[in-house]
Amino acid sequence: MFLVPILLASFVSFLLRHEAGAVAAPLFGPWAGYMLGHADCTLAAVIPRRSYSLLISGVVICVIRLRVEEEVERDSYSVLLLLWSCIWLASGVLSVLNTTS
Repeated sequence: MFLVPILLASFVSFLLRHEAGAVAAPLFGPWAGYMLGHADCTLAAVIPRRSYSLLISGVVICVIRLRVEEEVERDSYSVLLLLWSCIWLASGVLSVLNTTS
């Protein structure tokens, strides 16, 4: 279930840029443009505070999920983490898209 957003983002990025680096670029989220040699075109360069906020929120969700002991709460944080990863990967695809223009 967690691999579906990764595979979809990698596929879309490869369709946008026919390079080997485009497959792994969405994993870097807003900093995906660095993988393709476009430091000025990344979302992190355009909206740095929101990029760092997204990174910090993902770390916080991971830490909370690891510390929760009840399985029901852990599952709810897993869903939240899945939603966060979709947003992270979407920002990576947008960064790749921004490098094509």
